[in-house]
Amino acid sequence: MGNIMGTVRWADPKRTIAVWTFADGDSPEAILEVTRAFTDLILSVPHPTSAIIDFLNYRTIPREILGMFPMMARSLPQADRRPKTICIVSNRGIINTMVDLFAKVYPGYQDRFVTFQTVQDALDYLRGRKSA
Repeated sequence: MGNIMGTVRWADPKRTIAVWTFADGDSPEAILEVTRAFTDLILSVPHPTSAIIDFLNYRTIPREILGMFPMMARSLPQADRRPKTICIVSNRGIINTMVDLFAKVYPGYQDRFVTFQTVQDALDYLRGRKSA
């Protein structure tokens, strides 16, 4: 992925939880490339997935981040390919507000977002849902 600072990876060996970690200072090009890498990761498996999007390393929010969620929605147009649950990890109110707005604007995402303060809390939540 070149000199991208953000990363995407699987959190589990069964490839059911994708983690997208943003890094402070990501360029607009880096955000675009990581968004594509994330959707490619989700589409690389035939089964349902969940996602954790980690914004904890962001100190400043670039305006390009506003286009990330719509781009992801367009890249995953089929409802069965979208992550079942999207955990947003952030301690910034502005990010939670953006997520709420996105969920209201894009049909099919209203009930998919849950916010957390730590990645571990998000992982515990998703693992608990799978065992329930």
